[in-house]
Amino acid sequence: MNVLMIDNFDSFTYNLVDELRGLGAAVRIHRNDLAPADLAQVLGELRPRLIVLSPGPSSPAEAGICVPLIRRYHPEYPILGICLGHQCLIEAFGGVVGRSPVPVHGKKSRVTHAGTTLFDGVPQIFSAGRYHSLCGMEIPPPLQVTATADGVPMAVEDPAGRLTGLQFHPESILTAHGSRILANALRRLP
Repeated sequence: MNVLMIDNFDSFTYNLVDELRGLGAAVRIHRNDLAPADLAQVLGELRPRLIVLSPGPSSPAEAGICVPLIRRYHPEYPILGICLGHQCLIEAFGGVVGRSPVPVHGKKSRVTHAGTTLFDGVPQIFSAGRYHSLCGMEIPPPLQVTATADGVPMAVEDPAGRLTGLQFHPESILTAHGSRILANALRRLP
């Protein structure tokens, strides 16, 4: 299964790539400064079953091609956004991302999920590693909050399961069941 990873210049990107490869994905990585014409060429050549937007150290406004990619290609390709990628999904559909009530970096939190297929086999309350100062403040349709921690959205999904955002890091050693969550994200692809 081909996966396109958009790297937001983050040290966690290759941990995520390793995790996805361990689940059987063939991952090609491009940085977020890819020109739109080059992105179109990559998508045409690769025909990925999933586009993953990596974590990163900035805000959606500074995430290069990510928000335009979501707006242009979400009808054609399933998209999984992690941390900054999650925030990009929220902004791409008109939501609001702002300062988290409590910035958390390298901290474990208790996450409660709503039981969607993304969380099959995961206890309703699990621990997850968080590394963020920003978070989704207003979640726009078609996205729905499907997991929270401390009142902060930790996962958003569209009803069809083609758009998924995770504020926490599934690849982090602090996240219990992170591999299972990523496997579920891959398993439910059309």
